Amino acid sequence: MNVLHHSDVNYCNDIPDVLLAMIEDERRGLAKELLIQKHTDWSYEKEYRIILEDFSNDKADNYREVEYASDTVDRIYFGLESKMEDRERLVAALAGREIRFFEMKKAKTSIGIYPYEI
Repeated sequence: MNVLHHSDVNYCNDIPDVLLAMIEDERRGLAKELLIQKHTDWSYEKEYRIILEDFSNDKADNYREVEYASDTVDRIYFGLESKMEDRERLVAALAGREIRFFEMKKAKTSIGIYPYEI
């Protein structure tokens, strides 16, 4: 892997000043900042991201495999709109590993979503 950047996700309430960064021609730094930022509402995730440098327009690259140690992942969260067949395929492929699976559900009595272990 040709890693461009890796970092803990930065949870904040502020939106990056894209215009200022473009004026100062810091596009590469801006891309890194935007790709590792999420609103503080998601800070419970304690997410870490790896960004590869070799971006490609070839759609086949979107599905290439990346090797990692089998104990690297301990939880997987499926989004509200994830397809059931994708969930089932991933759960089956990772059977036997100590991975906990969660699906996100909309809260019934408040605004927001929460993880539900499956």
